[in-house]
Amino acid sequence: MGRPLKTRIQKINDGCTRKDRMPMAEPEPIRTRPTAPDYLDTEAREAFKWVVDMLDAMKAGSLADRDVIILYATVWSRYRKACQDIEAGGTSTVTKTGYESVRPCVGIANALGKQLAGLLDQFGLTPSSRPRIHAKAEEPRDELAEFLAKRRPMETRERK
Repeated sequence: MGRPLKTRIQKINDGCTRKDRMPMAEPEPIRTRPTAPDYLDTEAREAFKWVVDMLDAMKAGSLADRDVIILYATVWSRYRKACQDIEAGGTSTVTKTGYESVRPCVGIANALGKQLAGLLDQFGLTPSSRPRIHAKAEEPRDELAEFLAKRRPMETRERK
């Protein structure tokens, strides 16, 4: 698997504006804050809110990310439950034959941890993935232009 393709905005921000290397019809997602579905448990709901808040702060999230955020929140909730099971019962158990073996929740927690790391990487929420994320910069606010736009034009006076 090669490196992921850059979006048109990422290429422009990087200074590569060659027409032959630009995606021609790249869709632009709606920049709206996604809402959590009702079926998420409390732990998953908190994880959903955390990811949405982080993406909003980075100006990188959109409504199109909702399903992946739901996936992250669900995996996070399962990961926490597996970790709580490990804390309660330890990492190993003794079998009927007297041998010590690893409890299944340890493997589950490890697999879920890898999934979480991959999802965080996609969102740009890991130190190594952050430089690859290019959010649109906000236009600087021109207070003078806003003020002048609100003023009504002066009525012209007739000279006598």
